[in-house]
Amino acid sequence: MRHKVYLEMRFVRLVTALTCAVMVSSCSSTGGTSSVASVRHEVVSRPIPGVRVGLTPALDGGSAGWCITETSTYRSRKGSRVICVGARPSTGPIFVESCNQSYRGNFLDDRVNVIVLTRGEVAVVTVAGGMPIPTESNSTLPMGLRAAAIELPGYRIARRSFTVGYPWLPCPHVTPLGANVRPIDKLSGPGDPLTVRLPTRHWQSPERPLKGVCQLTSTRLPRKTVAIEGKVASRVKPFPELLGQAFISCVDTTYFYENNHDLPAAVLLDAAHPGAEPPDLLGMRPLAGHPSVFEAPPDLFARRIRGAWLVVQEEDNIGPRVPVELLEHLHATIRLR
Repeated sequence: MRHKVYLEMRFVRLVTALTCAVMVSSCSSTGGTSSVASVRHEVVSRPIPGVRVGLTPALDGGSAGWCITETSTYRSRKGSRVICVGARPSTGPIFVESCNQSYRGNFLDDRVNVIVLTRGEVAVVTVAGGMPIPTESNSTLPMGLRAAAIELPGYRIARRSFTVGYPWLPCPHVTPLGANVRPIDKLSGPGDPLTVRLPTRHWQSPERPLKGVCQLTSTRLPRKTVAIEGKVASRVKPFPELLGQAFISCVDTTYFYENNHDLPAAVLLDAAHPGAEPPDLLGMRPLAGHPSVFEAPPDLFARRIRGAWLVVQEEDNIGPRVPVELLEHLHATIRLR
C-alpha cells in the first residue's frame, strides 16, 4: 500500500511539472519570475556582445530561401553558427524567434541564447520583462528587417524529460517595442517559410555524382581534398514569395579536407527568376588578391557564373586558401529547360 501511494505521489508531481511546462501562464508570474516545482527564478537578459545576426542562403541542394546566422565580430572569437531548421516566421512584429540552450564544450551551459528577427518598426525588445535591448539592421539582413542577440545567464530551457524539483523553464516571452519604447500591439499569424524544399536526389562516395538540373565538376581539387556526398534538385521552379532577394541551391557537394574539415559547395540561382542574373549576396565584398572572387558572411567565397553564383563555404576557421582554390577549379552545368 505504501509503495502504491509513493508511486501515485511521484505521478502527480510529474504531471504537475509537465503541466507547468506546457501552460506557462499558470506557473509563471508576469514580473520575470518563473516557478517550476516550487523553485523561483529571476530572469536576467542582456545583449550578447560582439554577435551579429543575419541571413545567409541555404546551401543544401534542393533548398530555396534562407538560414539564420550568428557571427562573432570579435577577431579573437571568430566563428559563426547557422540555423537552417526550426524557424517559424510570423506576420507580426517579431518575424522569427529562436531559443536554444548554450553549450560549454560538450556540456549544457546555464545560459540560454535568444535570437530575434523583427520588422522595421521594432526598435527595442524586452525578454520576460527585463531590460530594453535595441534591435539593429546590418548588411546581412534584407531591407526592412532588424535583429537582436540576447543571452539569459542562469536559465535553462524546459525539456521533455523532467527531474522533479529541478528548475527547467520555458523559452522566455519576447515583447516588441517601438521607438517610443511602448509595446507594439499587432495581430500576427503564420508567415511564409524562410526555407522551402524541392525534389532532390542524394549521392554518397564511392558513388558518382548524380546529374540533375545542375551539376558540379572540378578540373582539379586542392591537395588532401575529396568529394564525399551531395544533393541535386530534380526540378526547379520560381519562388517569388520568399523573403527579400532569395536564392535556390540547385546542387551541392560536400568536400572533405584533411579528413577533418567540411567544405560545402553549391550553385545558387535567383529564386524569383531562375536562370536570370542573380542578385548580390548579402554583405558581400571583393576578396583582396583574387579578381572576380567575393566573400560574404558567414565565411562564404563566391564567383559569378552565367545565371548563378558558385559558392564554397569555409568551416572550422581553416582560412580562405583551400576554399578559394577549390572555388577557382569548380565548374557548373545548368539545364533549366
